[in-house]
Amino acid sequence: MAATVVAAATLPGCGNSPTRVYVTAAEERSLPTMQFSAGVELCPDKDLRQRDRLAIKRRAHLHVRALIRALRIHPDAFVHTTYASSDEGPGKQDITVRQLVEQWIQLSYCAPNVRDQLTAVSQRRG
Repeated sequence: MAATVVAAATLPGCGNSPTRVYVTAAEERSLPTMQFSAGVELCPDKDLRQRDRLAIKRRAHLHVRALIRALRIHPDAFVHTTYASSDEGPGKQDITVRQLVEQWIQLSYCAPNVRDQLTAVSQRRG
């Protein structure tokens, strides 16, 4: 397995506050950076064409593998994510790999195998 390099960023104006560690750009491209997308990806709308549903599910399973890999390597590294809020509109937020995995665990209601797999890896990390 290739070594993963993690980018570090210093927060301006924070004095001696700890440096935030981020996943690499390449790793971030493999992760699901749209918050709360697990339900849509793992449980695509049944009204979609089968070809589209399968493509969405394939992407979801690639995201699951990337989440597991990142959680094993550096669970506390940050990921740049986006979200859509009915109250605030679209936004951006940096969250940890662990937090992203927790979202996927909570939203994988229609994919119990995925939920169990992510939960098992998450619990091993402590």
